[in-house]
Amino acid sequence: MNDTSHTQRKRSLPAVAWLLIGLLAGALAMTAWQARAAGSGYDPQLDVNHDGVINTLDIQETASAWDTSGDPTLVNLVTRGYYQTSATVPGNQALTACTAGYHMANMAEIQNTSALRYAKEVPGAVTAQDSGNGPPFSITGWIRTGVSSNTSTQVGAGNCALWTSNSAANNGTTVALQPNWLLAGSNLSPWDGLTATCSTPKRVWCVQD
Repeated sequence: MNDTSHTQRKRSLPAVAWLLIGLLAGALAMTAWQARAAGSGYDPQLDVNHDGVINTLDIQETASAWDTSGDPTLVNLVTRGYYQTSATVPGNQALTACTAGYHMANMAEIQNTSALRYAKEVPGAVTAQDSGNGPPFSITGWIRTGVSSNTSTQVGAGNCALWTSNSAANNGTTVALQPNWLLAGSNLSPWDGLTATCSTPKRVWCVQD
């Protein structure tokens, strides 16, 4: 009985060895296939998500693992920037006030500031004395409302006739980050909204394309 078990174990060893060799050969073949499919520039070590392609998804995978402690260049690639212009313009110039690569922000694009990065490196971006790396509070700026043409004094509705008017008879919506942190929340938190006449020069909130 013992001889039989010993013989069976001896016979199973080559089978296990061949299985391991087969798995190794398969892995090498897959790497070679990925290299051919992706071109001569393919490096498996850079293919973080192992999809056979090196692209921004690999950067996102790496940056998300680092959170905010990794290479800021990589983090900036995946965190959308926003800023407020230091230049002030009437309502009919708000759509063209942002620097290249940015556009006038819709409220929904920047309401959740925790998912964004304040782009203070943009020339002309407003900063306050205690801003640090974040945005200024209390300073209002024109903001897109996401509704049809309107010139009323209702916050979230007035938009200087789709930002074509600089008339003192028309109104547009502005927002600022609320400096009073003890106020009860609202649909706009952490922002506060006001309207201004379209002839009034205001800063503009911009967000990355």
